[in-house]
Amino acid sequence: MSRGVLCGTRRLPGRRRHRRRRHPRSRPHRPRAGGVRPLRRAVIAAACAAAVGLAPAARAGKGRQTGRIEGTVEIDGGDPAIGATVTVTGDALVSGAESALTDHRGHFLVLDLPPGRYDVSVDAPGIGRAYAFDVDVDVGRTTRVALRVVPEATETIVIEGTRPPIDTTRSALSDNLDEDFFRNLPVDRRSFDGLLQTLPGAGAGPLGFTTFRGGSWIDNQILIDGINYSDPLTNSIFSRFDFHSLAAVEVMSGGAEADYGEAMGGVVNMVTKSGGNTHELGLRTSFIPEELTAAHPGQEASSQYELNVNARGPIVKNALTYFSSATYEVDFLPLPQIEGVEVADGRLTNTALGFTKFDWQPRKRHKVTLHLSGFWEDRQNDEVEEIALAEAQTRTQSGGVTSGLSYKWFGQRGFVEASTGLYFHDQSSFPMSEDYETPAVVDQDTGIVSGNGNDLLHLRNLRWQVQTSGTRFVDTGWGEHELKAGVELAAMAVVFEQAFPGNEIVYTAGGPCDPEQGVFDGCDFAERTGRQLDDGTLEPGAFAKHIQGLKAGLYARDSWQLGRVRLNGGWRVDLGRIYGGGDRLAAFNGWLGPRLGVIWDVTGRGSTVVRASAGRTYQTGMLGLPLFFGESLRRDAYAFNPATGQFDTYLAQRSTGGDTGGRLDGTAKPPPRSDEVSLSIEQALLPALSARLTGIYRLQSHIYSSVESNLVWNETGSAVIGFRDGMPRARFVLDTDEDYFREYAAVELALRGHVSRTGFVMASYTLSRLYGTSELDEITDTQFVIPYVINNPRQRQFLYGPLESDRRHVVKLGFTYAYPKWNAVFGSIFRYSSGAPYSRLYYNSFLNGYFDRRAPRGIDPGNLNDPTDDRELRGDAIVDWDLFGSWRVPWRGSADDLAIEVAVFNLLNRDAATAVEQRNVPTFGQPLQRQRPLRVSVGLSVRY
Repeated sequence: MSRGVLCGTRRLPGRRRHRRRRHPRSRPHRPRAGGVRPLRRAVIAAACAAAVGLAPAARAGKGRQTGRIEGTVEIDGGDPAIGATVTVTGDALVSGAESALTDHRGHFLVLDLPPGRYDVSVDAPGIGRAYAFDVDVDVGRTTRVALRVVPEATETIVIEGTRPPIDTTRSALSDNLDEDFFRNLPVDRRSFDGLLQTLPGAGAGPLGFTTFRGGSWIDNQILIDGINYSDPLTNSIFSRFDFHSLAAVEVMSGGAEADYGEAMGGVVNMVTKSGGNTHELGLRTSFIPEELTAAHPGQEASSQYELNVNARGPIVKNALTYFSSATYEVDFLPLPQIEGVEVADGRLTNTALGFTKFDWQPRKRHKVTLHLSGFWEDRQNDEVEEIALAEAQTRTQSGGVTSGLSYKWFGQRGFVEASTGLYFHDQSSFPMSEDYETPAVVDQDTGIVSGNGNDLLHLRNLRWQVQTSGTRFVDTGWGEHELKAGVELAAMAVVFEQAFPGNEIVYTAGGPCDPEQGVFDGCDFAERTGRQLDDGTLEPGAFAKHIQGLKAGLYARDSWQLGRVRLNGGWRVDLGRIYGGGDRLAAFNGWLGPRLGVIWDVTGRGSTVVRASAGRTYQTGMLGLPLFFGESLRRDAYAFNPATGQFDTYLAQRSTGGDTGGRLDGTAKPPPRSDEVSLSIEQALLPALSARLTGIYRLQSHIYSSVESNLVWNETGSAVIGFRDGMPRARFVLDTDEDYFREYAAVELALRGHVSRTGFVMASYTLSRLYGTSELDEITDTQFVIPYVINNPRQRQFLYGPLESDRRHVVKLGFTYAYPKWNAVFGSIFRYSSGAPYSRLYYNSFLNGYFDRRAPRGIDPGNLNDPTDDRELRGDAIVDWDLFGSWRVPWRGSADDLAIEVAVFNLLNRDAATAVEQRNVPTFGQPLQRQRPLRVSVGLSVRY
């Protein structure tokens, strides 16, 4: 977030002004001049001249947690001030001031500065001193400061500068959010994904996970304080994180440098809060009672409660600090009600979150950081992807921990980083009834699940990450270079256990089926479930699978400043291996990973910047792949026999794996990849406000697909007429062919920065198109972890079309405005997204699921005999407007210690459907989930 940069006084961003004073205004904590000349003869002189602006430049390393201050010191007349001492001070520097010496060009660089505001002083022996006050530093950015020392100065010249809003060195499409901005935004449920989805190019995928610029929800990399904690099962994030522990968020949604692998969508780096040299205790509580909720017709009112306690301070002053936070949440989300169907009222979630961080800096050149986080969550009535009666609902309990340790060493011309992190996640799903013997009943005509919950699942995920890198600064006659090389290693494991209550699922055909009561009208068939044994028999009970994986990434890059042009080039190699049962199941080798970025500062002043980038990113496997290949849960179908009143007439095997499915053979497969090009032009409109026009194209190909390979279809593809291996079963193989792709093209206009001294705006409009043949978002409809492909001509012709994240028009407007006179802050977020496509999926009797299509994606074929009545299927447009207000009440002599907060979510009380029934059942097209209704949150924040 941009702020003013100032020499000699504090002011908020505004118009550049020049003032002259005979005596500088003194401040108790500012250093005073001394030495060979009196203060009034050689003090702050022309500090923060036109080049005092802050321009983000070279970065501080992979998964940056800090920023830098870089600049030049000149003597009046233009000569460099050689050997001058530059000192940086600020509250965020626990170990005290940082300093550096200027070189033969008058250049200096101060590394590893936590996000915050700093003062810079220059002492040029025998010449004089200069100061720059209130210099902002952001995560991953370099703040440029140009200072001029005037010998024999007799007065102070105070020039108020503002921060140039344009990044003159980064080719990546990146955005930074700091706590000063997002704490004043109405982020619903204070969720991490809710915060990310305020950014340009970000959207909401299945289960609420964030997607970036045409990527899927499994295409992101999640870093906490620079350490990769992406979940090994799906390459995403499943663990909850304490929102109140965030200090800043850095997001790269395109053009990422070679430091970052596996991210075909975006890179998200969460920077957490640290302690300080003073003890602080904070308390925040908020609640949304039913009385402040406008429930949608036929639904219960939602409610939410949250309590957070946090503390920070020194353990050893100037050396060892701590920060700790704990949060407890209760959330009730009503479920859409369907006439004549007794579904559950809503989902009730209880969540506990915790985070602790220690920072230790025993010496200036050494820094050690340790962080620990954990969560526990209980979700009742968790089945929202199917129409389930209250008696058939599911309960999910999950918990997890992350821990990370990092070390940094700083030299004169570079630094070394090393870190390691551990991620563990545990999740269990079971019937709300806790009845493990009664099977669930699925009505194939209506799609309604009754009788009991149909899921027994236990999942444990583990990831151990080790990464190290070295950075070297080299100054040649052909410009300045920042050279960097690094290596990343990850060891992963997943334990997957699955069963069904009663080891059976009963399927009916529009009528009741209860053989024990002598009711047989609707009895159709049942699927017996269990583990596939070596002799081909079925053992009832739970199926368990143990999967392991290894990943390695190596990279090297150079950031070369050559006049007004900067070249960011690099190369990356990513390798992945998946193992199970002692055998190698899959291998992915991404050898060709070039990255190139060009940045042209057209004017040399940072007012007009052109960026271009191109590159390839690989994804080298996820441990969810083998769950439906190789040994798995077998499901045998038995028809109902009226003579015996039992399901004892064998039909076929319907398993998605095991001997009834294709095994992973361990051979190397082409890894999924994303080829991307982007071009952007950014123009400064005000001293701290810029507009950016961006064009981006992405082609994601060789996407994981689960392709059925054993069934022989008739010429029209409407019926199975044989089996390639002679066995009546489906066989699935993992395919990463170029036929399975996603193609994204977009033009985006974004506005970001200060519109006044206390007003900040972030707005964007995105026009995009997302088409393809592989829809990772479909897992919520088909229950497959990767896209499901029926390999027959009739179905393959319908693969291509608009994908479920294809929202053509997206508008976002977020801003905050402070009223210092009233100690008040106002914030707002407005979002508009045009409707997303959906499809009509037809029942496949052999596979016992709604997998078939009768028209391309996004098209309803209507009457199958009338091609003229086809129509496009798109859901509701999403309009959401949220407001936030905070009033800081003077308490204990300060207006920063007590605040009353009010937030209004969904001010327009829109109830658009966010998910609809896509199966060809009577409830087709009806909402499965809706926008939350209007809600008012009231909160109190106290700091002592």
